[in-house]
Amino acid sequence: MKNLTTKFTRVIIVSALFASSALMAEETQQPVTVQPVTVTQLQYEVAKEITEVKASLVQDLQHQLTNSIKQQVNSAVNNIADSVKALLP
Repeated sequence: MKNLTTKFTRVIIVSALFASSALMAEETQQPVTVQPVTVTQLQYEVAKEITEVKASLVQDLQHQLTNSIKQQVNSAVNNIADSVKALLP
């Protein structure tokens, strides 16, 4: 799961770098005063996206863990029930 989170984070960072590169390329056409506001807004949006992706991944992980625990408990109960049945005459 950590690997999956890392991949999403890398994709978002790379897309942010591409976007900032595009902004820097347009810098010659736009005044310098507009660029810092745009970069700050871009950083905020990227941070927001990363937070949303992480929250989604945490929810998925919690769901998977819950299902795994339920399966393990059911398996343990079934094994115990089979053992008790085997002990009964």
